[in-house]
Amino acid sequence: MISNIKGIYIFLDPFDRADSGVSSYTSLAAARMQRLGISTKTIKLNKNETIVDFRNRVATDINNIRETILCIEAPESLASTANLPDSLPLHIRLHCSRSLGAAIQGLPYSEHDVAIEQTELCRAKYLSAPSWAAYFTSLCLFKFPHTPLFYPNPSPEFQYQNIKKPKYDLLFVGRLQFLKGLHYLEHLIEHLPNLSFAVACPPNSNWKFSNKKNVTVVDGTSLSKHEIYNLANIVIVPSIFETSSMVAIEALAHDCQVITWKHLGVSEYINDSRLIKVNSNILDDFLHSIKTCNPQKKPTTGIVTEVINKNFDRGISQVLSPVNLKAVLLNRPDETTELYLRNLIREQTFFMKTKKKSSFSAKTRKLILNPVAFFRDSKEAKYVRRKIHERKQRKYLKLQTELFPQGAPNDIEIRYVTKIEQSEPETLNSNAPALALYAEIQKEGRITFATLPSMPAGCSTAFFYSIGEESQLVSSILDALDSFDDFKYLNKTKLNIGTFDITADETTLSIINRIDVKNKTTFSEIDTVVLVNAPVNLCQALRAIGTNHRIVLIKSTEELVIDNQSIDALISTTDSQSMDALATTRRHIKLESEEHIPTAVRRIIQEGFPKKPDMLLSLFMNSDCGFTKEEFNQLNTNSYQGIIKTKPYSPTNSKTMTDIYKGFSESVIAIALIESVYMRYRSLCEAVENGASPENLINSCLTDGILFDVQEV
Repeated sequence: MISNIKGIYIFLDPFDRADSGVSSYTSLAAARMQRLGISTKTIKLNKNETIVDFRNRVATDINNIRETILCIEAPESLASTANLPDSLPLHIRLHCSRSLGAAIQGLPYSEHDVAIEQTELCRAKYLSAPSWAAYFTSLCLFKFPHTPLFYPNPSPEFQYQNIKKPKYDLLFVGRLQFLKGLHYLEHLIEHLPNLSFAVACPPNSNWKFSNKKNVTVVDGTSLSKHEIYNLANIVIVPSIFETSSMVAIEALAHDCQVITWKHLGVSEYINDSRLIKVNSNILDDFLHSIKTCNPQKKPTTGIVTEVINKNFDRGISQVLSPVNLKAVLLNRPDETTELYLRNLIREQTFFMKTKKKSSFSAKTRKLILNPVAFFRDSKEAKYVRRKIHERKQRKYLKLQTELFPQGAPNDIEIRYVTKIEQSEPETLNSNAPALALYAEIQKEGRITFATLPSMPAGCSTAFFYSIGEESQLVSSILDALDSFDDFKYLNKTKLNIGTFDITADETTLSIINRIDVKNKTTFSEIDTVVLVNAPVNLCQALRAIGTNHRIVLIKSTEELVIDNQSIDALISTTDSQSMDALATTRRHIKLESEEHIPTAVRRIIQEGFPKKPDMLLSLFMNSDCGFTKEEFNQLNTNSYQGIIKTKPYSPTNSKTMTDIYKGFSESVIAIALIESVYMRYRSLCEAVENGASPENLINSCLTDGILFDVQEV
């Protein structure tokens, strides 16, 4: 019998977090083994301890143990057994390595970490997995000396729900990460507006769906498991991948119905109506399962937990048995699911290898091309932001204690607001648009910008109008932008609306000086700035304080003065611009009437979207020279954004840069640009395609930092 075995079984937990599946497993496994009569000890990661320090401490602590060591069990992730000698009985259990998790998401991972974890897998005496799914996916990164022993993760003791009618219809438990199927969850919330969702996650999670009417976000770390799983009868687990899913196991143990993908490990544990398995990656099937699910209590529902724990006990017995029979304790997935699991990572790892670059090279490039973003995203900046947020949270908790020393009454709901409520814009009359205000640029005082919600690259748009602007024009533009149902990036709820009230005689520098570094950084996250009849000084200031954003000016009055160097695109309904001025406009759309302005705005924003791939386009070629296929394929677009071929040219007789541009342009015989640059300077490019000199195009490109591979032929 297993209870007659003398010695101690040691668990290593290199995470020790309330939201970690490894930590939950370790706690349940240790308790289960103690019930079987086996002594256990758990060595956990200390707060602020690095993995290197943890490995060293593990070696020291185990060296001081005088009892017979039956086994030392650890997850493969982080290789916490790396400093232990080969003589010890190591047991590695596949819980999904961090490197494996990154590979599943198509993210870069450390090959060094994989190599260390591979070493531990090869020298382990025992090797186990909580599912076939864990093994199939791990094969894409690791090689195994033998097939692991398959047995399930243990389950908590079964408990009936003590609430007859839960407050919510559906419950999601877990970290708000892509790996946990966050995009699936968002889809379900959008398509099930009549059902109420409870999302139990760690605090401080920034999630755009937390303000949905049918979603309530609760702090999962402040509630007991029993309290969490009493929030709803149905628990959904839409993760991209889980070796088992402790959430699903815990939900079954707390009398909940569970809906999950059939490729997740827990689907192998048992065939029971309490666990609904949905065809992998088919959201319509997931939605159908939710709509048709009718959770009915069964007096035998505790058998699910009982079977899981019995198989766990059998698995541990085989690990410690001198004769390892490796009985089949889990249901092997069908061939379709097995193929899905194998391809899940193979495709992502292949994609990563094709685009992989050194971390140093990527960071150096980011520092050169976008220094504001480099320092904004640095570890030091993130550390400061986290500390500020923690300080605010402590103040909130202190205030709550002062207001309710005996605890808040049941009829009072206390919320911790993490997003600053934005004020309404000042308007001249009731007809002006009343939307959340992004910024107020006044004649004097500091200029501040609100923090932006997360948006796809190229989609963040700011819209500025004058407080004295004709309200009917602004309202009509915003209403029309809000009507684009197939292009929701310009909806009023996603536009960043701002106002300005400055005089044309204020200098550009004085406007810039009224914006501090923090707000300049915030503003640099905007991709497109749309200005309605803005003066030159404001256009120049907003262009100067950002990094990569485009300035789009809407001109509907004859008297408005324009500086083509400070704007990237012009939308005009007047004919006041001279031909010379239009010739130097990077992008110009001339409209017959104001009603077409919203469509023009949308057009310019879509033209500026990131191009994948960013193809090289031939602008013009004369009879003397052309481009070869090799030149197009071999251009390093990280260093150059185009190719120019010229006849021999010498600037010795030139006295100004204008002379150099003119002389150089006359010697150009071929130009090719990548698509994103073509769209940015579309009007100038079209002029060149129609036979005009490339002087204005080259002048604007070099002024803005566009680099060409110049070849003299």
